[in-house]
Amino acid sequence: MGTETACRICGLSGPVFWRDGEPTGTVCPCCGGESGLDDLGHPGARETMRTIRARRGHWAGLGAPWADPAARPADWDVLVQLGALPPVWR
Repeated sequence: MGTETACRICGLSGPVFWRDGEPTGTVCPCCGGESGLDDLGHPGARETMRTIRARRGHWAGLGAPWADPAARPADWDVLVQLGALPPVWR
């Protein structure tokens, strides 16, 4: 199980989103997704992946706005971040 430090929705790396299979309730400063609310499920499970991908698509379709604009790095690139998503959550 371990610790997940990448947002399952947008791929932001850094905060602890899941620990030992339990959500931490962390709100992603990038996409605004909350662990345990917007990203529930198991990797590869059809409904889980549909829900997470729909949330990701909605966020990207809005132009990938940051929930906390002050946290956005100056050199941030949405494509690089999405490309770094763990394969089990793509």
